[in-house]
Amino acid sequence: MRSIQNDELVLRAAIARLTCLSHAERLSLLKNLDNVSALALLSNVDLCKMISRDVSGKLPEMEVLAARAERDVLIMERYGITLLIPGDAQYPKLLLEIPQPPFALYCRGCPDTLTGDCVGVVGTRHPDSEGLKAAFSFSADCASGGMTVVSGLAFGIDAAAHKGALSVEGGKTVAVLGCGIDTIYPSANKRLAAEIIRCSGCIVSEYPPEEPALRWHFPERNRIITGLSGATMVVQAPDKSGALISADFALEQGRDLCVHPAAIPFAEKMRELAKAKAPKNRKTPAGKGGVLQLVEDGAPVIASCTEVKALISGRMHQGMLDL
Repeated sequence: MRSIQNDELVLRAAIARLTCLSHAERLSLLKNLDNVSALALLSNVDLCKMISRDVSGKLPEMEVLAARAERDVLIMERYGITLLIPGDAQYPKLLLEIPQPPFALYCRGCPDTLTGDCVGVVGTRHPDSEGLKAAFSFSADCASGGMTVVSGLAFGIDAAAHKGALSVEGGKTVAVLGCGIDTIYPSANKRLAAEIIRCSGCIVSEYPPEEPALRWHFPERNRIITGLSGATMVVQAPDKSGALISADFALEQGRDLCVHPAAIPFAEKMRELAKAKAPKNRKTPAGKGGVLQLVEDGAPVIASCTEVKALISGRMHQGMLDL
């Protein structure tokens, strides 16, 4: 027999999977349904009436959805996963400020880590040795300064950032995944993920259990990395890198964006390599582009926690002046 608390979790897990509904519609369902059994008894027509909108063509059968949610909760219990939704005390308020915040955040580890002062650290999976050193030392410095380092657990810059934060006693870091967090992707970073959790950090995702790592999930997860963070640092990123998608998200979200000094020679080197590999009859694009363009457009080139904190406090102060 399920407890009331467990029954509520199954209902939450089911409604979290209704991604065709808005946040307000899903919260309304949570408020108006007593348990997942009530959801399972609804026809798709009934549900559309409840939200005053016809989305019947996008809805699964409610009975099937309820059964899937039961499985989700079993997996969540096995892995110690917490499900956070808007309105929960541990759901990060900073994340609610971005366009299209995730309705659900699945978390393994310490959810309180999500509500601290966070800095995003992003970059290529194929950095040079200077990039790895830069990501590690910058993240260690930020962790020493009481900031939580947020990255994506990928190879290269991400992994170096997490390791840098963990190298400091009491250092905290958050890894945002592009798949369900019952699976660690990439699998080669399982030990790193376990260390993040052991050190009171957390692994988070908006995707439910058993959701695979699909290609389009990674740009989507990038908005969460920047959304959790007051500022995002680009350590090294070639043109058209996923890290530059993160940079775009940070700017769209009104967050601070900065560039590490190690990014500039790396970008110049990547640009020269691209020119050398291009066919002789192909014209190379005019202008700088990529990281070099970010710097030209005003992104500060900094390398310390003190500078990041000053950047964030300056933005916040300016925001107060604008009120």
